[in-house]
Amino acid sequence: MFVFDDDEDAQIGKRSIMKKYLQNSLYLLLVIFAVSVTTQAQQLPVYNQYNFNQFVYNPALSGQTDVPVLTLLHRNQWAGVSGGPETSLISFNGVENDNKVGYAAYLYYDKTGILATTSFYGNYSFRFTVAKDFNITLGLSAGIINQGVDMAAMNVTDPSDPIVNSDISGRTVFDFNAGVNFEYKGFNLGLAAPQLFSNPIDYAPDDDNLEASMQLQRHYIANVSYEYDFEMKSLGRFGKGMSLVPQAIVRAAPFLDTDTIGVAKQPVEYDIQYDAHLMLNMRNLGWIGGGYRSGMGAIANVGVNLTKDLAVGYAYEFNTSEVSAQLGTTHELALIYKFGSSKRIKDEIQKELAVVKQEEIALMEEMEKKYMRSQDSMAQALREDIVINANAIQAINGRIDDLGGEIIEEDDLSTTASHVIAGSAGFYVVSGVFAYRINAEEQYNKLQTEGYDVEYFFNKGNRFYYVFLRKYKTYRMALRMRSNHINGTYFDDLWVKEIK
Repeated sequence: MFVFDDDEDAQIGKRSIMKKYLQNSLYLLLVIFAVSVTTQAQQLPVYNQYNFNQFVYNPALSGQTDVPVLTLLHRNQWAGVSGGPETSLISFNGVENDNKVGYAAYLYYDKTGILATTSFYGNYSFRFTVAKDFNITLGLSAGIINQGVDMAAMNVTDPSDPIVNSDISGRTVFDFNAGVNFEYKGFNLGLAAPQLFSNPIDYAPDDDNLEASMQLQRHYIANVSYEYDFEMKSLGRFGKGMSLVPQAIVRAAPFLDTDTIGVAKQPVEYDIQYDAHLMLNMRNLGWIGGGYRSGMGAIANVGVNLTKDLAVGYAYEFNTSEVSAQLGTTHELALIYKFGSSKRIKDEIQKELAVVKQEEIALMEEMEKKYMRSQDSMAQALREDIVINANAIQAINGRIDDLGGEIIEEDDLSTTASHVIAGSAGFYVVSGVFAYRINAEEQYNKLQTEGYDVEYFFNKGNRFYYVFLRKYKTYRMALRMRSNHINGTYFDDLWVKEIK
């Protein structure tokens, strides 16, 4: 909202007419902003599918992805009202350096009535570990905001009025955002302060007789979410990689003490608005969810993975508040492209195998040496006719049981991947280990199409994903199956992983 003031006596009549026109022509705009400020703090873009663009609110959430993601989004708020808010957003989000460094860039255009905003930001985040499974991410964001009045949308009664002939079409200011996010075993809590500097936008800096300005306001935003991973074997491949994510965002923005049609100089109180969502993500299918935004109403989200790279999402807002229900419906469409399901994934697989397998192979070789030393010890004792008392025999038998124990026949179906509880204690014959779930899924899908009985699981101990073909109670049997390539049926790399 603006102050327009011309002190030249010769223009008093024109100014009076123009002010009356502005008051009338901006009436709808003022209503929209009244609802926006009291329910949405809409100096910032508001949208419903923020599971792909959380970094717009908190730069510390940049890089919360396995592979780089490009998102296109358009939101048409209150579709039944002329001049209702419309927001278009394009964003790019990625991560580097073993998930420590996140980055994002986004451009959005927001138009409400005769006011138009174009903004561009670049985000940077750094993640560090302070304790086991506990990470802190710090995020910074810098950008520019161009905000102005769409003069072409105004139906001017007096084209000669100084206000109309002034250049108030747009001014650009610098902006800075900061945020922090705390992460522990799938739980995230973040705090952010967008529009940190509260910069003013002066539309007539060189004209002492004309005042037209707008004040950006600092916002305070808190986000909280929890990701619960699970699978449903009854759904086959569609039941793999599922997660349930409850999440909420709380926004606080100044509620301003304004003049008759002017801009507030001081905040008199803070308006608080919150969103609450529950999302079910199915990596091989899409997502579905619902939520509620205070002061507005219920929200429904649905998305479909068209390919491994491309997904489309739609959100519909059911306006239920007394005011917003009269303003029409809200629609939102998103297009999401993930870079990584082809050559990048294959490259990452090779890099991960080269690094991670060294650890696994070292552990496997140590277990083999331990097993062979035990066998040599028993053979040496027999050769030398050493008399072993009953307690010693019991101790040796227990040691052998730990290393080998009872041999399980291969025709026992309980050893095959689909018949075991993935991730439970035992010895796994592993075909791949990965730092990213998307890579584990890539190998899982590949082996399934080749006819193998295969599964994968996430090991919280070292935060790796393991693709496996068999699981046994004893190391001896797992080692035998690895050595004979599972009875001559699998000839790529295999090794044994013990889960305790």
